Amino acid sequence: EGYCLREALSEDMPSDARVYLAVHNYKQYDERWGGLPLGESYETIATAGCTTTCLAMAYSYLENSVTTPDVMETRLYYNSDGMLGFPKVYTAASEQDYASVIYDKLQQKIPVLVGAMRDNGYCGDGTSRNLEDFVIHDPASEERTLLAEFFMEFPNYNKIAYYSGNEI
Repeated sequence: EGYCLREALSEDMPSDARVYLAVHNYKQYDERWGGLPLGESYETIATAGCTTTCLAMAYSYLENSVTTPDVMETRLYYNSDGMLGFPKVYTAASEQDYASVIYDKLQQKIPVLVGAMRDNGYCGDGTSRNLEDFVIHDPASEERTLLAEFFMEFPNYNKIAYYSGNEI
């Protein structure tokens, strides 16, 4: 508790400015939609709907509405194996300096989806930004809340995707 005088406040942005986007935090295994199929496939939102759930979080933010994973699923295309046809208004990138790209997009108020894989031996170095500084909404875990924790489980950086179009 305390106070400060108006004269002591600065209108300049601090050099360590944090970026926060009020993005919904959906989980793919939520009982409201987890058992629903992805398209016509045998996969469900709970078993393979991480991207669908992430897109629902991003679209909810971008549209300033509530777009849950079950609603998002109806807006997307899946092949018979449950593979998602990614929306064209997103740009996929695989830059080595992905943490800086993520930070840049967040500063622009654009949510970023991060994809990674297990067990192929590659891990990004994260030297430009500290991965512990990125708070995430992991659709598959209540426990993983930092990007560093996500990469501990999935150390093999695959790609990021972010909204780049004019329409959602």
